[in-house]
Amino acid sequence: MKDNKPGLVVLREIKKELTPKEVKIVEFIEQNQENVMRYSITELAIKCNSSESSIVRLCKKIGYKGFQEFKIALAQNTSENYSSKYLQQDVEPGDSKKDIAIKVFNASAQALMDTVTILTEEKIENGMKLIAEAEKISFFGVGGAGVVATDAYHRFCKLKKPCQLFTDYYSQVNKSLVADEHDLIIAISHSGKTRDILVSLQNAKNNNAKIIAITQFGNSPITQLADVVFFTSSKETAFRHDAMASRIAEMAILDSLFTCSAFDDYQEVVERYERSWEMFQSTKSDNIKNIKKCEKGGE
Repeated sequence: MKDNKPGLVVLREIKKELTPKEVKIVEFIEQNQENVMRYSITELAIKCNSSESSIVRLCKKIGYKGFQEFKIALAQNTSENYSSKYLQQDVEPGDSKKDIAIKVFNASAQALMDTVTILTEEKIENGMKLIAEAEKISFFGVGGAGVVATDAYHRFCKLKKPCQLFTDYYSQVNKSLVADEHDLIIAISHSGKTRDILVSLQNAKNNNAKIIAITQFGNSPITQLADVVFFTSSKETAFRHDAMASRIAEMAILDSLFTCSAFDDYQEVVERYERSWEMFQSTKSDNIKNIKKCEKGGE
């Protein structure tokens, strides 16, 4: 799981899967990040009222060989995470409208920064492979995830592959029943636990379709169905900044997949973009007025 991911981000995301003793260690590290980088494993064990073996097991659980390697990752996180305390501030009663906007923007910025730390080149390459091999690409998403799926659908159409969009339970089920080994389904689900989308993905998997899932970090049911999983990372706060900010991170993952895939067919994708831009320009109000003038004989 390591892949040079800053340790604090991974610890925060996996906290709900840890034992109570491990959670106490994580919470101490979160609250004393700079001091922890100077502690020996013995000192940290004493501070946490834990044991050295428990700390080693925790480090290994998130992909590090031991405490020393984890401290290196933690130092990297500290140096790269600018103004992290401010970025993670929550919206509070009494905040000015400007402050609220700044905190919402910062929540999105933090989600992007944290998500890219748990994004690996291997995952991108695996996702690109499925996209390249697919004869048809379908996008699944409901509610806010449906907005992300719609945005991705319009973009991926430029890859010159048949693309389809399904943003409700019934259409997803219908698609999943006829999907086969030539299909790739890209499913977006923040929780990864929505029953409707899981039913459809299970149908598709039974029919040998390939699945890419984009979801929040953790072992949710959707991760068991997908061939490749891309995780987002966002801090849960009031007004559900996690769902709001993760939407930005989900789009960034899909944009990255599209851009990487487009470079394999760069010239043709650019030409398709130019042709679509020219067609859309013809629908602008000024052009419509000019067309009407020509129809009236130039009046």
